[in-house]
Amino acid sequence: MSGRVRRALRSYAVALLLACAGRVAAGDAVLSEAPGPLSPSAHTVARRIVALAPHLVEIAYAAGAGDRLVGASAASDYPPAALTLPRVADASGVDLERLLLLRPDLVLAWRSGNPARSIDAIRRLRIPVFLSEPLVPADIPRLVEAIGRLAGTEPVASVVAAGLATRWQRLGQTYAGRPPVRVFFEIWHAPPTTVGEHHLIAAALRACGAQVVLADARLPASSVDPEAVIAADPDLILAAWGESDAEVTGAWADYAGLRAVQRHRVFRVDADRLQRASPRFVDGAEILCALIERERARR
Repeated sequence: MSGRVRRALRSYAVALLLACAGRVAAGDAVLSEAPGPLSPSAHTVARRIVALAPHLVEIAYAAGAGDRLVGASAASDYPPAALTLPRVADASGVDLERLLLLRPDLVLAWRSGNPARSIDAIRRLRIPVFLSEPLVPADIPRLVEAIGRLAGTEPVASVVAAGLATRWQRLGQTYAGRPPVRVFFEIWHAPPTTVGEHHLIAAALRACGAQVVLADARLPASSVDPEAVIAADPDLILAAWGESDAEVTGAWADYAGLRAVQRHRVFRVDADRLQRASPRFVDGAEILCALIERERARR
């Protein structure tokens, strides 16, 4: 993969991450719509599905509906089988001509991540749309179950969803009441950009017993002044960007006054597992908790 392509995909991933909690502050729940002949309660089973966001692709596979997928969005790279799916959408919108050629009987869409004009255009073509907005971790197993119902794969989806729900609840129970670790979570470095208080990643950090520093309650993500990070002086800096720990630690090397820098507590984390509202988010949260627990034990 060329450096140019890698940078483009990274920029797209950041755009998706910033959109991930775009409507959280409004207090919405998961929004699910399938207008037209197909609905979550209908007897019709979707057999040709297009998913317009990487996390929806992952959820479809997890729900046992991977063999029903005929199209996906750019950056849909997991599981590996998703790499072979035709691309019909990116952050700018949906290629309606390509979409029509795939003859879908259901489109899985993301309210925050897919432009409203694209969703409206698909509906005008009389293609059923299942529109969702996962806002809290508990919404992920709910979406697995919902997509399993639409695809007729409920037996698989219900088992996967129950397992995810149990693992998520266990995290909160395991780390509840433990000494807090003050964490600055960075999704971009130039300028330093962090997640908001209501972001899925912030929820994962709190489940791990972390105190999320500089998290804005009004925005899904926001840039912060480096001086604010210095003033907050977190115990741990976690970065969801870069290619290696060395790249991340090098970017923070000039801030030697920070305790996290002095104690070499600056780490890169796997962004893919955390930035997508997919079953892998729970995997990422478990890894995050283990990292934070190691820091807690050191102290």
